[in-house]
Amino acid sequence: MFDNTAFNLLIGDLSYADLYYERPKASSYEETWDEWQEMLDPLTSIKPFMVLPGNHEASCSLPEPTSCPPQQQNFTAYRHRFRMPSDESGAKGVQNMWYSFDYGLAHFVQIDTDTDFPNAYQHKYGFGGFGNQLAWLEADLSKAHANRARVPWIIVNGHRPFYSSETYSPCQECRAAFEGLFDKYKVDMYFAGHAHYYERMWAIHRDGTPEKTYLNPRAPTHIINGAGGQLEGLTPMPEVIKDTTAKIYNEDWGYGVLSFVNSTNAHWEYFRASDRVKVDEISLYRYRG
Repeated sequence: MFDNTAFNLLIGDLSYADLYYERPKASSYEETWDEWQEMLDPLTSIKPFMVLPGNHEASCSLPEPTSCPPQQQNFTAYRHRFRMPSDESGAKGVQNMWYSFDYGLAHFVQIDTDTDFPNAYQHKYGFGGFGNQLAWLEADLSKAHANRARVPWIIVNGHRPFYSSETYSPCQECRAAFEGLFDKYKVDMYFAGHAHYYERMWAIHRDGTPEKTYLNPRAPTHIINGAGGQLEGLTPMPEVIKDTTAKIYNEDWGYGVLSFVNSTNAHWEYFRASDRVKVDEISLYRYRG
C-alpha cells in the first residue's frame, strides 16, 4: 500500500513523548522522540513524511506543560526535529507550525489548531507567538483559490476537528477562527485527528448543518482519521451519533489513502491496520465554475 503513495501525512500527536513515563520501559522525553523517529526510519528514508503539530507536541508533560524546562516547552522538540516548507510557503520562521505545498492536482494546507489564533488552547500556558497564522492562511488560500485552473483541489489538515460525535474533541475556537476562511475560499476537505477513531462526516456548513451528499457539496467535507495508534487506546463509540456524521469506525487502528482522479473527482479510502482490509470509501465530486 505505501509503495503506491506519493507521501505520507501525520496529523499531529506524533511520538507521544510527553507520556514517556507511562511506557513500559520509560526513558525520557527526548529519548522517546529518538526512539519513535528511529522506528520510522524504514519508511521516512524512502518516502516523504509531512507532519503538523498536535497537543501532544506542546511540551514534555501533558498533565503539567509548564513544569518542563524551557527548552522542552512551546513545541520546541517538534519545531527542531523536522523541516517542513514553512519558509517556502510564506510562513517565515514558524518552524513547521503551519505551511502549505502543491502536489499534483491538490494544494495541501497544514494549520496549527493549538496556537496563534483567538482563544487557542495552548495560549493558557503561554505557548504560541510564532506569527500571524490567520493572515498567512488567508493569503495562502486566496492564492490557491486563484490558481484552481492549474491546481483545482484545496485540502486543509489540522489536528483538532471542528465537528465530531465524540463530545470532548470538537474545537469551537477553531471553528470560529478558521471556518470563515474555509467558506470564503471554498476549501474542499478538512482532515483532523485528536479523537482516536475514524469518523467520516458530510460536508458541513458554518451553521453546523450537514449537506448529506458528496456530489458537488457547497461546504467542506470533514474527516477525522485519528486512529494511527498510540498508548492511550481507541476512543469509545459515542453514545449519540450526530447528524453531521456518515460513518464511525473504532474497532482497530487504521489509515487512509486520498487520491485525485481528475479536477472534479477525489477518492478517499480507509483501511484497517491489522490486515489492510478496506472498511470505508467515498468519491467526492466538486464541479468548478
